[in-house]
Amino acid sequence: MPPKKGRPRQTDLRRAAEARLLEQRRAASPALEDAAKLVHELQVHQIELEMQNEELLAAHQELEKSLQQYSDLYDFAPVGYFALDPEGAIQRVNLTGARLLGVDRSRLLRDRLGHFIAPAERSAFNAALRSAFDSRGDSSCEFALAQGPARAAAPRYVQVTFSTSAEEQGCRAVVVDITQRKGAEEELRAMQRVEAVGNLAAGVAHEFNNLLSVILSNAEFVESALGAKAGALPEFTDLKAAALRAAALTRQLLAFGQGQVLRPQRIDVNKIIREIEPVLRRGLGERTDLAVVLAAETLEVQVDPVQIQQALLALVAHAQGAMPKGGTLTVATLRARSEINIAVTDTSDGMEPAAAARLFEVSFVGGGDRPGARFELPSVYGAIKQCGGTVAVQSERGRGTRFDIFLPAVQGVAAPISPSTAASPMAAQGGETVLVVEDDPRLLRATQRILLSAGYRVLAAVDGLDALRVCAGHEGVIHLALCDVLMPNMDGVELAVALQKVRPQTLVLHMSGYPNRTIGGDGLKTHFIGKPFTADELKQKVVDVLRGVDPVA
Repeated sequence: MPPKKGRPRQTDLRRAAEARLLEQRRAASPALEDAAKLVHELQVHQIELEMQNEELLAAHQELEKSLQQYSDLYDFAPVGYFALDPEGAIQRVNLTGARLLGVDRSRLLRDRLGHFIAPAERSAFNAALRSAFDSRGDSSCEFALAQGPARAAAPRYVQVTFSTSAEEQGCRAVVVDITQRKGAEEELRAMQRVEAVGNLAAGVAHEFNNLLSVILSNAEFVESALGAKAGALPEFTDLKAAALRAAALTRQLLAFGQGQVLRPQRIDVNKIIREIEPVLRRGLGERTDLAVVLAAETLEVQVDPVQIQQALLALVAHAQGAMPKGGTLTVATLRARSEINIAVTDTSDGMEPAAAARLFEVSFVGGGDRPGARFELPSVYGAIKQCGGTVAVQSERGRGTRFDIFLPAVQGVAAPISPSTAASPMAAQGGETVLVVEDDPRLLRATQRILLSAGYRVLAAVDGLDALRVCAGHEGVIHLALCDVLMPNMDGVELAVALQKVRPQTLVLHMSGYPNRTIGGDGLKTHFIGKPFTADELKQKVVDVLRGVDPVA
């Protein structure tokens, strides 16, 4: 049956419903799009805030890292930093400053920096602090720190630099430990004092050598005149022996002063020690005993005895400093294969082996607080090296210290004296002309007499200028000029240079009580003999120079 008219079909209703829904959706679309855009914007802003937060966190971490680095630089700086109020109370201090004062940092705050300055210098410190506040500028002073149970027994020194400005109420102070610098300055002053004494000793030794040369030459002249009678006079024998001993002592003065002309000789080590033993005992003082144990056999070496004596005296000085309460120092000799061993052992508290290994270093502070102490053992090393030997040290805590000096032993018997080195060289010369230049009239006369007795023709001059006048007035050959080094108007070196120009064939033999390092250089070829000298030594030297067998200085 067909549907009734006037009632829509079901499908038509559905179509109408769907069309209405579509219209409703189309009407709602703008509002949904706006909401979606808003959500998007909010999400973008959220991400931006998160990124900004990350940047802030990274910047904060970098800032904390920088602050930590600054704090480390401040705390562990090589100098102490202090912030002070006008009364000198400590407001801030770094770790270095606290350690320098030997007090925990928390206990330093509000305490006065002046309390840590040595009592004798506190008034000067307070005056310097007030001056810094008054001037509103920078100032620097040096002070000794107060000594206390928390600080070292040895005095410590600091340099304090105050810094103030008109914009700040307080004061900044930079404190630097200058203890090592002060020690170095003291060592330098000690060296300068030793050098000054050495220069004085060398000057005195020079004049004394002139006197000894006169005494020895005149003694030998009298001995020659008296002949066999001279040996029967004990007073004359004592006179000559005393003069020779004085000459040896003068060489020791030069050894400790400006250095001496090295005179190596074949000698028994035991003899060297016996001669210096009384001096060693006096050097040790009353609290320390000296035990000398010498080998029964002869221990011959080829050295300058003064160098060995110098080394032994330095070791005695070191032992005295190492045993302030006294003890025993033993000096022993023995043969060790092809070497001669001098063992010097003390009963001190000793030291760690690592410290003992550095004793010969000048920079090593291990010789005690005495001025010049750090130079004692390096001088031993230098003296023994000059003798061709070596030196070693052994030490342990509680077992003392032992120094071993090793010197090459002389092998075989002594070589026979050749004709060119015989004790009577007078027959070896051929009447050559010798010009003697000496400003000391007594030594001039004595030297003339020695050379005349040997058969030489002798010219005399009192200084360099006088020598040039004598040369100008002499028509013959002058074979040798024997001249002092230190003279007024023109010294011996200047004279040698002048003679090379006017008389190049004339040989030059310098004589002096000073070391021969004061001559030579710039191609100057001269020979050298040290004062004082005996008549035979001078005669032999002149023969060797004229024969060309003596090396130039």
